[in-house]
Amino acid sequence: MASTERDAVRPSTAGKTALTNVRVFDGRQLLPPGTVMIEAGRIVADSAGARIVDCAGGVLLPGLIDAHVHLSGPQTLDQLCGFGVTTALDMASAPPELVDSLRGLDGVTDIRSAGTPAIAECIGLGAAVDYLQSIGMEAIEAHEQMLTRYGHDVLRSIPGVTLFGPPPERRAGILTFNVADLHPHDVAQVLDGDAICVRAGHHCAQPVVDHFGVAATTRASVYLYNTTDDLDRLGEGIERVKRTFGV
Repeated sequence: MASTERDAVRPSTAGKTALTNVRVFDGRQLLPPGTVMIEAGRIVADSAGARIVDCAGGVLLPGLIDAHVHLSGPQTLDQLCGFGVTTALDMASAPPELVDSLRGLDGVTDIRSAGTPAIAECIGLGAAVDYLQSIGMEAIEAHEQMLTRYGHDVLRSIPGVTLFGPPPERRAGILTFNVADLHPHDVAQVLDGDAICVRAGHHCAQPVVDHFGVAATTRASVYLYNTTDDLDRLGEGIERVKRTFGV
């Protein structure tokens, strides 16, 4: 339809309108001509007192959403409306003043906004990058490798602990293990009581867990902020796990 034709059959936001002789596209097919009742922007069933609009076999599309639009003014919304788009999502690509001026306009696509961009988060990310660069990525890597070797030795020295994965020199700061035949969730819960944080489960890598033939694993991670004291406490925590479950 041309813009003037759309205006002629566009239902009023006040009162009730009966669109007769209209074909509805249900997402799969065009339905036979029928009547659709609209009141205050909603489809209703009661036809009493409705203003009749003969759509002459025109097609009624369900409301479509355009998830990322570039706004230039009301003409953009009018164009979207012509394609059956009832809601447009501006992903903070237009000036806020422009978006605000386009809200709530009658007869055009409704505009929604993603809101303020993640400005604070970007500033925080920049500060974090500055901090890491001030230490030096090579120094951070060396510290992580040292902790990985130390933690590997700590876990290997505990009877009943099974380590998974390559030797320390071929792994990042991740120590994956199980304790006897205990479920990793039980291990993690006891360690949590000692304020030792580990992850238990498939770790978004179920094929690897299947490869090792276990139900799940426990994983401890080390990084710049960890020390060898943390890994000693992990070893002590695992001993407490063994005592708790009698293994």
